[in-house]
Amino acid sequence: DWDGNGFPEIGVSAPSFRDGPVFGEDLPSGSDIGRYRGWVGVFKLPEFEVVYSTVGRDPVILSFAGDRLGYVLSAAGDADGDGVTDFLAGTHRQFNAHPEPYARLYLYSGATGDVLEVYEGRLGLLTTFFQRLSPLDDLDGDGRAEFLVGYPSDSYIDGAQVPQRAGAGSIFVLRYEPELPRFIR
Repeated sequence: DWDGNGFPEIGVSAPSFRDGPVFGEDLPSGSDIGRYRGWVGVFKLPEFEVVYSTVGRDPVILSFAGDRLGYVLSAAGDADGDGVTDFLAGTHRQFNAHPEPYARLYLYSGATGDVLEVYEGRLGLLTTFFQRLSPLDDLDGDGRAEFLVGYPSDSYIDGAQVPQRAGAGSIFVLRYEPELPRFIR
């Protein structure tokens, strides 16, 4: 309940949101992949009024299927320490022929809707790094909440084939540090 009216605000995502014509309508290729940027909005209740919304950064580029912002969506706790719950929205950049094959996780201010931080993580064969999200409390006493990021399909394989570690998964605790650059890979 960011505005104190007794009703919670809610986040809604539409990862298959298209902001333009599909390939078949604007390119001779005839593909129907479309411009899947994705959309995330925060709604005020009980009016169900949009407080703020955003679309993904990257549209379709050749065989790249777009950001699909909102593939994962979660509260982040009060990550920036301003007393308002912030939120996380991740991208699902599967089928990415773009030179940067990474999924993105955006940390948004709950108070303003501004991007506080952008994290990038590698893509697995079928899943993105930021597949599971969960808010945490302030674990380190700095006045800002941390959040949990899970990657259930992580295989820990860095160039070496290690069958016993395939699909073992991984979990990371991330935090927002305003003094660092806004983009972290």
